[in-house]
Amino acid sequence: MLQEELINSFLEFLELAIHISLWSRKLYAADLFERVKYCGFNARKSRHPGLNSYISSTVGNLKGLIKSGTLKEVAVVFFDLKGCPVDRITFALQVEQLSPQASLSSLDISALESGFTSALLVLSCADRLHRPLPTGSTFEVVAYSISRSGVDVNYFSEDALQRLELRQPLKAHALKSVNVEGFLHLQVLLEQTAGT
Repeated sequence: MLQEELINSFLEFLELAIHISLWSRKLYAADLFERVKYCGFNARKSRHPGLNSYISSTVGNLKGLIKSGTLKEVAVVFFDLKGCPVDRITFALQVEQLSPQASLSSLDISALESGFTSALLVLSCADRLHRPLPTGSTFEVVAYSISRSGVDVNYFSEDALQRLELRQPLKAHALKSVNVEGFLHLQVLLEQTAGT
């Protein structure tokens, strides 16, 4: 039961982090986003039903991968007008299975909430680390897993190359790490092609 609650908390964070990534990268007009509260933090979330549905269903479908321990990365990949990836915001993670004796008192929940809100704050300022996206840019949420276990085959597919790669060389900026011993190790990265 506790594992389920913590995974749901992570998924809630991830969904909001994707919205903030889109807002901070100015992929859409600022007035498409509204202010929402998350653990006392003023975040931005899209008001567009279609966009919200895509993000929500994508994140929701990651739950099986997290439970099976096979999800390793989730990335918001930004593409130029030609469909070439120009940068991505990556959430590299390792979720540990809680022991049966685990309880809220055995985990540092305040560190989890604090880590999530500080990661959101850093993401909201990430646009300062790179140039604006090219006109006509698009995005996609991509998951990287070490196994197909827990994958809904009706929702996910593999590309011909087995993974999506940015053109080399890459510049990577570590934006934030969130570590809660016994549950989650998360690193948020901004990865860019050298020309951006």
